[in-house]
Amino acid sequence: MQIRSGHRNSLSQVLFHVGTSYTAAVARVVSWLIVSAIVFRRGGAEQLALLMLVRGTIGLLSYVSLGLGPALIHHLSKGGYRIRISFCDVRRS
Repeated sequence: MQIRSGHRNSLSQVLFHVGTSYTAAVARVVSWLIVSAIVFRRGGAEQLALLMLVRGTIGLLSYVSLGLGPALIHHLSKGGYRIRISFCDVRRS
């Protein structure tokens, strides 16, 4: 089986992009390992636990927003919703 030059270029581009994606993922993990080690050495276990709690909360919120965003747009785009705006009568005494 022969590979035409056009397919060879696209295959090499795919392999390049996959390789850079894995490199970015490994760099991210290594950076979190370094940050965690520094926080643990300087602040102790309590500071590391707080950092992991904040990191986990941010990760959870990002996944929730990625899941809820399209669902909200889908349901709101179906229509049939009425928006009622009422202004309260605020009296100053």
